[in-house]
Amino acid sequence: MSVREELVEKGFQLAWFLYPERETALLILAGALDKLTLQRGREARRSYWRDKHLKRSITRITREESDALQWLICFESETYEKLQEQRQAASLKQLIVRYVKSLVRITTAMSSFHVNVGFQRLLYSYSTEEAQRFYEALTEKYLGSDEYRRAKAALMQKLQQRFGSMLETVRGQHGELRFAPCEDQEHWTELLQHCLSFLTPWSTAGACPIPRDFARTGVKLSPQLSGVSAMSADADRIEINRCHAFIDPTCFGRLAEALALDAPLRKLALPRFHMPDEHDSSTTPPPARLTAEERHRLNGHLEQQSARRRSAELNSLRILLDGVDIARFGIERSGGQTLQLQEGAELIEVVGSDSSGDLVLGVYPVPYDERGAFSAISDTLTTRSGAVRVEITPAADPHSATLSLTFEPKESLAFGSLHHHWRTWAFLPRLVLPISAAVLLGFWLGRTTSVQNRQPKPSEAAETVPMRPVPEKSASVQLPKSGPSSPPPLSIALVPDELATRSAGGGSLPRLILPEQEAVVRLEMPVPAQDAKKTFSVTLKTFDGAEVLAESSLHTSGTAEHPMVVFEVPSGLLRADESYSVLLRARTGARTWEEVTSYTFQTEAGRQR
Repeated sequence: MSVREELVEKGFQLAWFLYPERETALLILAGALDKLTLQRGREARRSYWRDKHLKRSITRITREESDALQWLICFESETYEKLQEQRQAASLKQLIVRYVKSLVRITTAMSSFHVNVGFQRLLYSYSTEEAQRFYEALTEKYLGSDEYRRAKAALMQKLQQRFGSMLETVRGQHGELRFAPCEDQEHWTELLQHCLSFLTPWSTAGACPIPRDFARTGVKLSPQLSGVSAMSADADRIEINRCHAFIDPTCFGRLAEALALDAPLRKLALPRFHMPDEHDSSTTPPPARLTAEERHRLNGHLEQQSARRRSAELNSLRILLDGVDIARFGIERSGGQTLQLQEGAELIEVVGSDSSGDLVLGVYPVPYDERGAFSAISDTLTTRSGAVRVEITPAADPHSATLSLTFEPKESLAFGSLHHHWRTWAFLPRLVLPISAAVLLGFWLGRTTSVQNRQPKPSEAAETVPMRPVPEKSASVQLPKSGPSSPPPLSIALVPDELATRSAGGGSLPRLILPEQEAVVRLEMPVPAQDAKKTFSVTLKTFDGAEVLAESSLHTSGTAEHPMVVFEVPSGLLRADESYSVLLRARTGARTWEEVTSYTFQTEAGRQR
């Protein structure tokens, strides 16, 4: 069984653990996989921008695919959980599991600092000072006690919103507000261990970052956990390792032992739930593995949703924040809305509606930095009906941010895109303004070509060509021969990444509408005027690094003031709904090349009208 199939199986087991009913667990898994498909493309672009511009500081955490699926299942299951709880059909055991799951989901969406506060203060009964000791020992970062108290209050508020009147708060020592604990904590220790084994980040399975003999030897923690002297360490890996250390009971127990503090299970403080009746809390066996028929249904659902996104004629758009509607747009006219985000916001969803019902078009995890402060995001989601722009702007207070949502119908997209690019590039030095002007003109012409290609004549209508695999040897690829019946070449003007990138999340990329019939795609890449007489090489790759096509000994065309390198690619080598990067190098010697710039574009399947 492939790694991907094992991940789907693991996802089903988690969905069933959270909601032990097979058909509902399948629905939870299907919804999470669909959102993962949308999120994965954005995460790949974010990683690309960040790796391309290393001088930028890392302000957001990128989840690995397994961790993203794990989190999305926890998020997706909540709708079904609440419906069951409204019917008063949930057992006490299920509420205990959902409390721990909600605590993991809320805190890991923000930062390892919040994981530490949430677990030590709301799952265990460690004091604020002890929670500080845990975080400082692991990270060598020293935050004031007020930060811990503020984070705890924000997490309690989120949990109270989730469970409502089922949770009771009490005043403890020094007037501290806490959830009233249940009486028999030891009864739930085995369930808690089983729960945390499901909820510890999957990418860290079997690799506890805290050594087994850490308490006795006193060795320093690895830079992949502490972050100290980790000049080349992966910030994402450091952050997820810290989450593991605070969640996994064995790993966290080693840290507690090293600090001479009580073991976690001796400090367990699960809350008391007010329920009309205490339903059966006995242990239930795990479900049987996914059948071939169930896997086929899941794959069919994902393919159907993807096809709907490519062809849906929308009649309305909704924006959801953590599953709650916050904005609605009609598709006939422009609209916008601005609101303040509260600390702990987790996921923004763009949902369209067509004749078949609701359709998720885009998902945006709310970005936080390693201390849980809001980070910026700016992204445009293009649909057949128009474009939705999602922007998060942090305020002076790091725990506050503004969420701006705008919608532009398709009729006004061309002018709006041109205006946005001009506003974005207005700050560039005068030396690059001629290049910017050329790129703007090319981008406009490229959009026009794409729009024309989007509307084939009725006589030319055909089924969409299925995606073709990337050939192993690009050198053997031949361009389609010209002839009376061959379609004309398609041109797309690319924008240098250093001009197009406007935020850590990247900006709106040039889009290529793939034709239904095999054709030649001309990638037009503007270069500085001083490089007009150089010889270039071009490499086209997918975002996961697979080489599609490469060519050397290319020369510029265009005018002396606005030269460009043209790279021709058979459309059959390009897959629909993918992002591609193009690396341009210039020859500096007989066998040496230097990078000039890079370009990025997205593809979209051609559609019938």
